[in-house]
Amino acid sequence: MHNFLRYIEDWSGQTLWYEGSIVSLYTSQYATGTFKCCGTVYSPPARNYSFDSLFLNPADLPPGTPRFTDIVNLTYRQDFTPN
Repeated sequence: MHNFLRYIEDWSGQTLWYEGSIVSLYTSQYATGTFKCCGTVYSPPARNYSFDSLFLNPADLPPGTPRFTDIVNLTYRQDFTPN
């Protein structure tokens, strides 16, 4: 995820501050190989990322945010009573 935000400009000597949430909900089917071109492709900034703790409360999520439910079966019980 460190390169999820694209830095196509020359950021050398700069610092980028980002507080939020970065989520990739799929695996890309295109452009999955290494970019091969000229020497230096881009010059990224120093990255100071932090997670915004407001996203921990579902009421503070932006509208349209996908919600997932995960059900974990912790026990199994077999019922031997006749029908």
